[in-house]
Amino acid sequence: MGSLEVLTLQDREKWNSVLAGIPNANVSATPDYCRVFEDNDDGQAICLNYEHDLGHVSYPFFKRSLNALPFDHSLKKDAFDTSTPFGYGGIHMDCDLSNREKLAFSFRSAMTEYANDTGIISEFIRFDPMVQNHIPFKEHLDQVRHHSNNLIIDLKKTEHRLLADCRERIRTGIRQTARLGLEIESLQTPDVVRQFTHLYETAMKRRGNLGYLNFKPQFFNALLSNLEDKAQLFLVREHETVLAAAIVLKNGSTLDYFLAANLRSPDRPYVNHFLIYETAKWAKAEGFERFHLGGGTESIMYFKSSFTKETIPYFVGNHIFDHTAYAALVQSGQRSGHIPAIIPPFFFPAYRAFLSENSDRALLDALNSPQSV
Repeated sequence: MGSLEVLTLQDREKWNSVLAGIPNANVSATPDYCRVFEDNDDGQAICLNYEHDLGHVSYPFFKRSLNALPFDHSLKKDAFDTSTPFGYGGIHMDCDLSNREKLAFSFRSAMTEYANDTGIISEFIRFDPMVQNHIPFKEHLDQVRHHSNNLIIDLKKTEHRLLADCRERIRTGIRQTARLGLEIESLQTPDVVRQFTHLYETAMKRRGNLGYLNFKPQFFNALLSNLEDKAQLFLVREHETVLAAAIVLKNGSTLDYFLAANLRSPDRPYVNHFLIYETAKWAKAEGFERFHLGGGTESIMYFKSSFTKETIPYFVGNHIFDHTAYAALVQSGQRSGHIPAIIPPFFFPAYRAFLSENSDRALLDALNSPQSV
């Protein structure tokens, strides 16, 4: 038999103790990371700690109230859904490989009981592509789907190879930028963070993404202060002006390219490429084995592919615990006109497929397409 324990941010010490016994747990699973996003109104941060003779499971997520939906959901009791923290994470397990499937089945049984007892209608999971932790749960979720192929720089290569693997035009641009005397720095002074925040906000407006990803200034300050040595801000400056900057996260032997922005300048067209290449060199010198650049839109993927062609698959999962309530929410939203008759197939949960000031760019594009009306 297994035992399920529900931890919140009030249980920070126990939460951290639980994660200490989980190999390859992503920084997004930590209470300090989750606190930043709870303060960002992502929901209540919870970590389920499941102990079983077969092994141990840790599952951090945000419990989100459905009371704020912009239409009458007509549910007779408080209802919620869950989503794993922004970034990569999912469900973390510690067990012998031979027990993995049995432990996954046992945990999901306990998760279903917990969801039914607490009014959770559905869940959305972002798995960690570096550990491929979606595999044990393929049979225990309604859907586990391939979201994208993320790009990775292999830092076990020589520095010469790191540069040689860049697109030819990019190699030239990196060398030209270096000849200007520019260097990367790691600084988190108030002025630097302020400049980065402005660059990021400008970049979001440029891309037309004014929803969830348009984080506020206090978010960046909290992220860098809460995570301490797990997050680092790298930048390139010229005469005290930040030209490009990126926040990276440290996950064991992997460095994650997390959030970035740059000052667009025709005189310094390759400063962002220079920043990534120099950060990769730093990571290699520090003993990291991989620089995980992640995914993104077509244009962002083209930019990231300037450095590497090596990819790793990224999976997401979703599950419905209460099909009746889920269908009622979708129908209510469609009757009120908030949710389109044709919902983008990638979007989950469907009852959140409505336009709002917090809508993600991908949803906005899908809902504004002719097929969605």
